[in-house]
Amino acid sequence: MNTIRVLEMDWYWFTRRFPTATMANRVFEDVARYAKRNEGKLDTGLYRHGTHEEGMVYISGVSHQPEGIEKIARRVGGEDVPSPFEHLEALVLRRARVISELLEAGASGGSYRFPHHEGANLYADGELKDD
Repeated sequence: MNTIRVLEMDWYWFTRRFPTATMANRVFEDVARYAKRNEGKLDTGLYRHGTHEEGMVYISGVSHQPEGIEKIARRVGGEDVPSPFEHLEALVLRRARVISELLEAGASGGSYRFPHHEGANLYADGELKDD
C-alpha cells in the first residue's frame, strides 16, 4: 500500500487506470455500492478523476486507515499507478476536509456520496468546486 504524509498523519492511497471512462465509471459505481453495504466502515474516500486529454479514467482511494483501503483497492482492480500523481495531496486534503465537515455537522458514520455530474475542479487546498 502506498503512503503519503499530510497533516502530520500517514495517509494510505492507491490510484488505478482504466482503458475507458465508461469502464472506470462502472467500477466506481460498483465499489460505491460495496462501500454503502459496509456502512462506511471501510473509512475510504473514493474519487474518479482524469485529465482533459484522457477523460475520467482514474480511480483513487484515500484513507487514514490501511485495512479498509486494502479491501477497496482489491475490489477496484485496474492498472496500478504506483507513483504519486500531481493532485494526490489535494485528494488527501479533500478527504480530511470532508471528514471534518461531516463531524462538525453531527453526521453519523456511513457512506456518503458527493456527485459532480459535470465534473469539478480540485484545488491544492482540497477544495472542490463546480467551476
